[in-house]
Amino acid sequence: MEPEDFLCDFCGRPWPVAQPFVEGHQGSCLCGQCLTTALNAFVTNDVEPICGDLCTMCLEARKEPAWSITAPAQSPPDRTTVRVCKPCSTQAKRTLERDPESGWKRPVANT
Repeated sequence: MEPEDFLCDFCGRPWPVAQPFVEGHQGSCLCGQCLTTALNAFVTNDVEPICGDLCTMCLEARKEPAWSITAPAQSPPDRTTVRVCKPCSTQAKRTLERDPESGWKRPVANT
């Protein structure tokens, strides 16, 4: 596989365009820009309960709120919405912060 084959599950951009990237379970991916948007949504409480739906990143049914958006066009036909739970967004944030080559910075609202 080539880097262009890896797409952010949330915006659909390929890895070379949407760096940095974090991988979840079974190949799910979240780019740094979407992570920033998700983290800001948690701060502003612009999130919705998952209500038993799966987090796209950890594939767990969680009851706490999650950031969700309409899945990009290249998503599988059975996936209309993609979600990231707060624990996954926090783990992704820590992962990118520990990688100095990622260039990703925590959103100001999240400090």
